[in-house]
Amino acid sequence: MGSLIQLENGIKHNQWLFIAPAAGGVKCVVEERNIIVITPHSPMGKALINKEAGDEIALLINGTISHKNIDHIYNVT
Repeated sequence: MGSLIQLENGIKHNQWLFIAPAAGGVKCVVEERNIIVITPHSPMGKALINKEAGDEIALLINGTISHKNIDHIYNVT
């Protein structure tokens, strides 16, 4: 909770997520980075709990398994 996470999503595109207790789905821009708020109860949030930078997560998205690497985790609380 309260972590900003950078997922590797190709060479030029990374995905930024912020885990918060509420407001899942809210999108904002900070320093030219698009950040999506997720909750720990969402599928992505559940996949990220107790993970560290360098770990890989697997998610089922629209019937396809998607693998993503965790580049960085910044604890902001």
